Amino acid sequence: MTTAPHPPLPRRIVLKLKRIVRELNKHERDWSRAWPLIDPIEGWLEGGQERWLFNAARSLSDGSNIVEIGSYKGRSTCCLGFGCYGAKKRVYAIDRFDGGPDLPRQD
Repeated sequence: MTTAPHPPLPRRIVLKLKRIVRELNKHERDWSRAWPLIDPIEGWLEGGQERWLFNAARSLSDGSNIVEIGSYKGRSTCCLGFGCYGAKKRVYAIDRFDGGPDLPRQD
């Protein structure tokens, strides 16, 4: 038993699918370039939070400002910064840099 071949997709749909794949690949490429730079930074994030921050920053419109309070050593700040790379967005990181209430003070 042979099956009839599927009719070709309309050109408009094919072009739209190609564009979506191209955009997804760009986001994936950008993340895979940023991750090796983020990974060695000490921080408090747990599995997958780095990528979530990267994607959240990337999804903001140009002209957006991000304020992070409590940067520690900058792991989450880097995720946000790399997510904003190449766009007109700003990341402001605020920290007392005293080690925090549960950490030893480092001068």
